[in-house]
Amino acid sequence: AAGASRTVTFVLAWYFPNRYVTWDQRNVGILDRKSLFWLGNQYNNWFDSALSVVEYVRDNYPRLVAQTRLYRDRFFDSTLPWQLLDSVAGPISTIRSPTCLWNEDGRFHGFEGCHGASTFHGELEGCCPMDCTHVWNYEMAVAKLFPDLEQGMRHTDLIDQISPWGSIPHRTVLPLYLPRP
Repeated sequence: AAGASRTVTFVLAWYFPNRYVTWDQRNVGILDRKSLFWLGNQYNNWFDSALSVVEYVRDNYPRLVAQTRLYRDRFFDSTLPWQLLDSVAGPISTIRSPTCLWNEDGRFHGFEGCHGASTFHGELEGCCPMDCTHVWNYEMAVAKLFPDLEQGMRHTDLIDQISPWGSIPHRTVLPLYLPRP
C-alpha cells in the first residue's frame, strides 16, 4: 500500500571450515613451508554451512539480541569513569578479532597482535605467533570472561608445551602434533 513501510532484517553469515597454519614457524624450528597444517574452526562442530548459521540466528534472534544488550547495558550503565570502561573494553574486543583462533579441537590460541586485513604481514600471518608467554600469561579478559578457554591455554602451556626439564617455550607450535622447540 502507498506510504506503508516494512522492516527487513538481513543476516550476513560466513562459514570457512578450513583454517590452516599460514604463518611462518621457522623461528620455532618448523622449516616446512610447503605443507598446509590444518587447524579448522571451533564453529565446525556446531554448523555445517553459512545457511545453518543463518538458520541458528533466525531461530535464536530474540535471545541473542537480549543477551547482547544485557552485556552492553551491564557494562556501560555504570558509575565508573568512561576512561576506565574504555580501557577495559579494548582487551575484551581482542578476543573476537583476527588476533585469536579457536580451533576445531577446542583449543584457543592467540597471536601477540594482528596487522589487520586478516592479519597479513609480509611473509607472516598475524604478529608473532603463537600464545607468546609474555602476553598471554598476564592478560585477564579471557580468564575472567571465558575461563574454559583460559584453562585450555594453560593446558597447552603446562601439558603440551612444557619441556622435560620444566621450561615452557616462548611460543606454541601448531598443530600440537608437530615437534616442540
